[in-house]
Amino acid sequence: MFYGSVGVLGAGCWVLGAVAMAWLPLLKTLSAAHTRQSLMRFAAMLVVAIVVVRLLAQPAYMSYLANVSLSGIVTLPHQPLDAFNQLNSLRLFTWTVSVIGSLLFAVSAWRNRSAGLLVGGLLLLVSEVLFRFIFFCIS
Repeated sequence: MFYGSVGVLGAGCWVLGAVAMAWLPLLKTLSAAHTRQSLMRFAAMLVVAIVVVRLLAQPAYMSYLANVSLSGIVTLPHQPLDAFNQLNSLRLFTWTVSVIGSLLFAVSAWRNRSAGLLVGGLLLLVSEVLFRFIFFCIS
């Protein structure tokens, strides 16, 4: 999950940089536009692939959490599985935001829509922050 965050946020940083470049009048040449479009498409494929891999890995992760033995672990008087179960609605919301953000990001990158890239990137950023919040609530 953490590697996915690096991939999604790294792709998001590339996009914001490319969108800022698109606003500079000196970089509106045909060669810069082609490079920017190629970068957007690569970032879109990366983001969608990461979200799909996460969705496929999530059931195994939940199964692991359900079967893990916490009897030998002493950290804090904290019940991580109870906390995990209490965050069901937040997890569902976060996954929804992540999927919508990645789809908007991908479609906007393919169609060269800067507003959609910004909104999709912001949705992905929000989902990553929420994913980290959920993780730290259970650890």
